[in-house]
Amino acid sequence: MKLNPEIKLLNSETRLYGFDKPIVGLTGGIATGKSTVTKILRDRGLAVICADELVKKIYQDEQILTILREKAPTAITQHQVNFKELRKIFFSDKELKKILSEAIYQHLPHAFLSEARKHSLASFIIYDVPLLFEKGLQLKVDTNCLIYSSVADQRARISQRDGTDDLTIDRILSEQLPIDSKRKMAEIVVENTKDREFLNGQVTNWLTWLTKA
Repeated sequence: MKLNPEIKLLNSETRLYGFDKPIVGLTGGIATGKSTVTKILRDRGLAVICADELVKKIYQDEQILTILREKAPTAITQHQVNFKELRKIFFSDKELKKILSEAIYQHLPHAFLSEARKHSLASFIIYDVPLLFEKGLQLKVDTNCLIYSSVADQRARISQRDGTDDLTIDRILSEQLPIDSKRKMAEIVVENTKDREFLNGQVTNWLTWLTKA
């Protein structure tokens, strides 16, 4: 499966992490449905790397665990990271956020390339990156797609998913560009505004364009 020839491809010197195959950036806001779309894509046999999954693995690195033990000990439960607790601390402690973010981003290139090697037969990689636009990474991927849903739906899903309080939700959303601003920046938009059947149809339409011969 190859990309639509109309897509202007980058070269490895300008592409994210110097990768030698095209990268399709998949993004959205928190709780817009990226995880659901990622599962749909994987079920269809596409090579997908999820930045959040890479970061969770990086959190098991001893360097990161040491930072947490020193700066946020309540985020460690029985030698494991309690991500719900960490989320509250992360978005309220600017110093910890800076330290952790810098440490994690140092590990990301190796983590991405290591995961990408598992997809050696794929002609391109889909990279699920929540902060694609916030980090300017849309300039380092060959094309991008936004999973869109309303802010009201985002808030409801976050709360229902793990009981996150309104203040924490406000802090999380304030760290991301508004979803409607991202929509204007995206090359392709997949609407997650109705039911699962509708979303499946939206993903199919996107893939038809993406892999157009």
